[in-house]
Amino acid sequence: MTKHKVFHVDCPPENRCAIDRRALSRWPGIDRQALANCRHDPDRIARLITRSTSLPEEDIQWLLGLPRVTIDEVDIWFG
Repeated sequence: MTKHKVFHVDCPPENRCAIDRRALSRWPGIDRQALANCRHDPDRIARLITRSTSLPEEDIQWLLGLPRVTIDEVDIWFG
């Protein structure tokens, strides 16, 4: 198993750990060791996050599946 840098900054976007980066960006206070124990599984990550939020598990899975928005897209949408 390879060692990732903090926030998976050097991982390619198509890598399996992209879902970990999404979880960390949306819930920065998440326990990183517990997140690592989820092994990039969206169901396990959603169950982990439900412990600290009032969102239902299905909504968390939906949020984890959304693509990231780039700066260029923000500029186009909001001027």
